[in-house]
Amino acid sequence: MKCILLFGAGKSSAYLIHFLESLAIKEDYRILVADYEMESILQKCRDNSPIEAFQIDITNEDAREKLISQSNVVISLMPPDLHYLLALSCLRLKKHLLTASYLDERTQLLSTQVKEAGICFLYEMGLDPGIDHMSAMRMINNIQAKGGIIKSFQSHCGGLIAPESDNNPWHYKISWNPKNIVNAGKDGALYLAENIINEVSYQNIFSNFKTIIVPKVGKLECYANRDSLSYLYKYNLENSCHTFIRTTLRYPNFCIGWQNLVELGLTERTVAYETANQTIETFINTVIEQTNKSKILATFISDSIFKNQYEYLFKQNETRFKTDKCTPADCLQLALEKRLPLGSGDKDLVVMHHEITYSVGKNVFASDASLVLKGVSDTMTAMAKTVGLPLGIAAELITKNKLNLEGLFIPTIQAIYVPVLERLAEMDIYFEEEEFQLL
Repeated sequence: MKCILLFGAGKSSAYLIHFLESLAIKEDYRILVADYEMESILQKCRDNSPIEAFQIDITNEDAREKLISQSNVVISLMPPDLHYLLALSCLRLKKHLLTASYLDERTQLLSTQVKEAGICFLYEMGLDPGIDHMSAMRMINNIQAKGGIIKSFQSHCGGLIAPESDNNPWHYKISWNPKNIVNAGKDGALYLAENIINEVSYQNIFSNFKTIIVPKVGKLECYANRDSLSYLYKYNLENSCHTFIRTTLRYPNFCIGWQNLVELGLTERTVAYETANQTIETFINTVIEQTNKSKILATFISDSIFKNQYEYLFKQNETRFKTDKCTPADCLQLALEKRLPLGSGDKDLVVMHHEITYSVGKNVFASDASLVLKGVSDTMTAMAKTVGLPLGIAAELITKNKLNLEGLFIPTIQAIYVPVLERLAEMDIYFEEEEFQLL
């Protein structure tokens, strides 16, 4: 009997767990799901689920390897800093490993060992990164197959709130890991624009946003996302592209608001402050005062838009801390979780948009592709669907010997993206493409 093991039952796991349940019911798979909190697993399982649930501390080597040894494929939806522990165990036990997270430097150093072990480690197999790579490479290869030379590549993606559920001044609600939201942009950004390499520090990420128009959605803001240049080479576009950038999408007014939070030091994790007997509101007031940011705050909230955003998060927020000390970032995360959750009946919205310009001879063309997907509920979100299903499909392909790869990969090759995108389209995850001649 084939066995798939999933570590992590957080916000992005609901569709994946349902997908794995269906495999167990229809095709006699054994499915194991492990998480630090048993309740997280049980909340996402259907009634009479065939899932075998395990409560586990993943840092316990014996406990995790006992489960891994029983599986054919391991999927990780754990926080990024825990993937490496799973990678080491999977390598030791010669088990395939799939995750939606970015491929980190430590894991890249295992590449030769993974190949020699005859197993597949497939990283960046979610939404962004994941579906972005697969859909982009399909477009790129199709253009190149007809003799096109790609001059500019821009890719934008965001997890947003559906318009009917947008009822706060941030125009945003949490559909994925809130810690990652607070940490967004911390690595800065590197991208290519008109043959000039641009490096943007964290302090300037959110003030350097651009505005784009996405079909069926309208005007959105986008800010540069991490190191785009590394993908210039992974997409094999380094010899032709003069512009290459990957960005994150948000609704208008989000970026300036978040930039203000950065300048106020409220995303910092370096200094912890006493939290005893304090609410979020009193804690934030204390931090602003002790860091001498009161005048800056007064300037920022003279703008009515940010005043509403700031007060929505912190004003009269009586939530109390469960620890004796917190950093401003910890407090911001708690405020987000209390004030910007997906509520009952809320729906999220995933938007991805690629813009490519290319030439064929003397003619210049533009090729755009858009994915706009709305969630079903606050649990069955578009984010969970687009992050989880690519992992589930890849796991099924591997266990059925339809994806026979040895080594360390991200999904930029046809052997991966062709079958996965075909299956995703059957699940209503597809792109609408438009092409027109510019010159």
